[in-house]
Amino acid sequence: MGDCGADGGEFGCSYASCGGVSKVIPVDGVVRGCPPTPLELTPWR
Repeated sequence: MGDCGADGGEFGCSYASCGGVSKVIPVDGVVRGCPPTPLELTPWR
């Protein structure tokens, strides 16, 4: 989820990262932007 999963974010393709998730597993869709925080994902907000 977010830019980091889509293209590696600020880490890009380096010794510690192979880039986006699509380089490792098949991806059906990409949602750009930063992912929500854990607090924003809670259903009781």
